[in-house]
Amino acid sequence: MSAPRHIVVMGVTATGKTTVGRALASALGGVFVEGDAFHPAANIEKMSAGIPWTTTTGARGCARSPTRSPGSTPRARSR
Repeated sequence: MSAPRHIVVMGVTATGKTTVGRALASALGGVFVEGDAFHPAANIEKMSAGIPWTTTTGARGCARSPTRSPGSTPRARSR
């Protein structure tokens, strides 16, 4: 069995990252995971309200991603 492959699609707001990520997952037979699923609820509320992040806000969300399995997040979507 081959090692898991992770592809990260990054960019500014509203540039099609989710669309591209879903298409890649589908084409490669992988699993799409929405990056926002790794953020604490408070950060998601800020994003939804259009409140700018501080360095601390972003660091808290990013610090969680390496320790969580994409399959464990409620927003993971298979092909």
